[in-house]
This record gives sequence, structure tokens and C-alpha cells, in this order.
Amino acid sequence: DACGNASAPQSTTITVVDDAAPVLTVPPESNINFPMTPSFGTPTALDAAGSATTITQVGTDLITPSTTAGCNSYDVTRTWIATDSCGNSSAAQSTTIHVVDNAAPILTVPAASTISCGTTPDFGTPTAVDAAGSAVTVTQVGSDVTTPSTTAGCNSYDVTRTWIATDACGNASAPQSTTISVVDTIAPVLTVPAPTTIACGTTPVFGTPSAVDACG
Repeated sequence: DACGNASAPQSTTITVVDDAAPVLTVPPESNINFPMTPSFGTPTALDAAGSATTITQVGTDLITPSTTAGCNSYDVTRTWIATDSCGNSSAAQSTTIHVVDNAAPILTVPAASTISCGTTPDFGTPTAVDAAGSAVTVTQVGSDVTTPSTTAGCNSYDVTRTWIATDACGNASAPQSTTISVVDTIAPVLTVPAPTTIACGTTPVFGTPSAVDACG
């Protein structure tokens, strides 16, 4: 005071505390094609107070398969958390990689063939393989298409059948067709009048031959 009396010294302390969690940035969500292996990349973290930061994965990857039976598509989710050296932790953040089967199955149809008329066309069985291993269904597109011969009265014709293959994920192949040519290659059966004997001076009369075609 003005008389020179001084109090004992007193102090105040301000404690500067790092109580802010680091800011965690995780890789963006992405899509990959089956059967590629998910690669999540590396998350980063920044601490506003400059403390050292450690990023750790929370638990194990979560795999969620497709809800469509037989479809080899699925999601893989990875979760991280960032903690600074003062013990402050960020909220957990996750990234999901979608492993998608978007490839159409490969359809193989029976080879074209030729059969004789009177024989019933047999197309055989087409096959299909899906590169992603998804279940595949092969179905006929529409009904058989019959194209008759352009030669009048000739019982030859083509029969064409078309198929499509669809996997369980909804991917469909391009339609493919097989044609069976039903051909009349059989000669008709000719029947001529029987041999006869007539007297001289009589004019020969041969009668009428007949013919039957097996193919109609």
C-alpha cells in the first residue's frame, strides 16, 4: 500500500489442457467387382493440439452378404478410431466396400444341326457359367420359330430356339439361338405297273405308276 506494506505473494495457475479429440478421416466408400479383394486404404487423423495420434481398427471387418440367395455380392465394412496421446478419442468411423457381381454369365448353346424329315428336333441342353460363381438359370426366350422351305411343296424347314442365362444377381447374358434344319433327303418310293403279256396286234397300255414320299 502507500505506506509500503506488502502482502505475501499469491499465484494463479491456468492449466492448458488438450481435451479435444483428434479429427479422423477414413477412406471413402467404394465399389469393386467380384472376385476382387477389398482394399480399404489408410485413414488419417489430425489433432488440433498437436498431440501424437494413434489410429486403431475397432473389432474385425463386418461382412454382410447379399440378401439374394445364390448371388455372390456382399459388403465389407471396416471401423476405426483415433486416439491422441492425452487419451482423447474420436468417434468411431466406418468405410464400406461393396463387392458386386455385375458380370453376365457366359451362355453356351448346342451347335446347329441337320436332321431328316420325320425326325423330331432335339435341341439338347444349353449350359451357362458365371465368373463370379453366382447361381445361374437358363430360360427359353419365347417359343420355337419355324421357317418353312421356300420351295413350294418341299417339306423341309428350319426350327430355331433361343435362350438367355441370368445369374442370381440379375445379370443376364445376350440371347443366343440354335437352329435345326429339318431336311427332306429321302427319295420318293416309286411303284410301277406289273409286267403283263398281250397278244401281238394289241396296243400296249402301261397303266399308271404311283409314288409316295416319306416326308410328305
